[in-house]
Amino acid sequence: MADLAELEEKIGYKFGKREYLRRAMTHSSY
Repeated sequence: MADLAELEEKIGYKFGKREYLRRAMTHSSY
């Protein structure tokens, strides 16, 4: 469970970072 939680945290961080960049690019497009 601990490993799974750690993995989810890492994936969530990467996904959040990617989503942040995507939103930044979208706003720049507008």
